[in-house]
Amino acid sequence: MKNYNVVVVGLGYVGLPLALLASEKGHNVTGIDIDEKKIDLLNKGEMPFVDDALGVELKKTRTRFVNDPSVARDADVVIICVPTPVLLQNPLLLTPLLSLKRVLIDVAKVQLELLLTFAS
Repeated sequence: MKNYNVVVVGLGYVGLPLALLASEKGHNVTGIDIDEKKIDLLNKGEMPFVDDALGVELKKTRTRFVNDPSVARDADVVIICVPTPVLLQNPLLLTPLLSLKRVLIDVAKVQLELLLTFAS
């Protein structure tokens, strides 16, 4: 099995378990979050929310935790796990996803350059 460079953006209830599982399966994983306190906790092996089983996995992981989105440029796979809450009037609030626009554009540029290089 090939080991991929995986970046997980958003280290909450969905992103953190996903990042830890990908790492457990042998992939090189970097987790990104804008919350610097969360990054500090994770790098110390401490959970940012209560989940005892996940806390055990966190202690064993090789996952890197950063708040620098530029690491996504070196990724084979980028997984986005940010909230998309629904407001009372039922419209989807896309602010968290739209704030990732700069990361997505940078990653897309790199991928497009690679594609064009291989195609020529």
